[in-house]
Amino acid sequence: MVSGIGEQDEQERKTMKIVKLLSVLVCASVLMAGVTWAADEKKPCCDPKADSLKCECACCKKAAEKSKVCKKCHPPAKKKAQ
Repeated sequence: MVSGIGEQDEQERKTMKIVKLLSVLVCASVLMAGVTWAADEKKPCCDPKADSLKCECACCKKAAEKSKVCKKCHPPAKKKAQ
């Protein structure tokens, strides 16, 4: 009977190792997905060169009335340091 208990413990250890491995893999994939999602660049709502009055954003319409481009939806390009 003593040998039966040892085999059961060994089986439980193998099962727990698999559960731990799967948990680590799931957590790692969630972290990677979060980083990838956060790194996505925000897409503008409309083309800044086109007529912004056609855009649904109120801020774009206000800027277009002043013959400007909305800085919220179309931030100025950052200059690269050389």
